[in-house]
Amino acid sequence: MPGPAPKPPHLRRRRNPPTYEWVILKDPYNGPIPELPSGIRWTKSARAWWATIWRTAMASQWNEGDVPALVELAMLRQKMMAGEFNLAGVVEKRSDKFGLTPKGRRDLRWVITDQDKERAGVPDEQPVVRRLRAVDPALAGEAT
Repeated sequence: MPGPAPKPPHLRRRRNPPTYEWVILKDPYNGPIPELPSGIRWTKSARAWWATIWRTAMASQWNEGDVPALVELAMLRQKMMAGEFNLAGVVEKRSDKFGLTPKGRRDLRWVITDQDKERAGVPDEQPVVRRLRAVDPALAGEAT
């Protein structure tokens, strides 16, 4: 089982640079929406959910290889909505993997809105300012 999600930068004790930065998702995905496979009786709500997730900003981060797993998630969600509530944990974990929940986006280090940035503690892009201080050569051990 993986460890806890990374804390926002302002809450960390150690200020080591992160292994990778936050990704700011600005625009929703406007590409083609993959078709749900035929041969399965898809409910109206499952089709609506499928169309909705493909118009989110998170969908811009998915690729063709993610589609089969997203179809499985759609099937699991449909079963869960039909009353198989024992699937709720699996649906939640898979939703997290694709950034479809706030926890999932935090784990993937994806930010969509200013509110998400604030909640995650992502600082605004600011230039690094380095200040040099003058040192008296006599105090530094370099007496001339």
